[in-house]
Amino acid sequence: SPFFMAGRATCRTAEEAKQYDWFCDMHRSALAISQIGRVRQVVSTDRVVNEFEVSAGAVPFLSDVVRFARYSGGLPVAVTGAI
Repeated sequence: SPFFMAGRATCRTAEEAKQYDWFCDMHRSALAISQIGRVRQVVSTDRVVNEFEVSAGAVPFLSDVVRFARYSGGLPVAVTGAI
């Protein structure tokens, strides 16, 4: 996003860049409902099984769970597994 690229351009030191990159990673995780990983198909003699790895936000919108919370984004926590 141009917004985040502009923010990154204001970093003057490697440490500031590292902190900004961390912020961007947490922001992306907090707003992501899910992210699809590897997709595979397992074929045996009697069946075909399609699987995919997914990382899903454990609490996408905190205010839906904790009514008095004023924060409406998700928590940067993920549950990772295969379906």
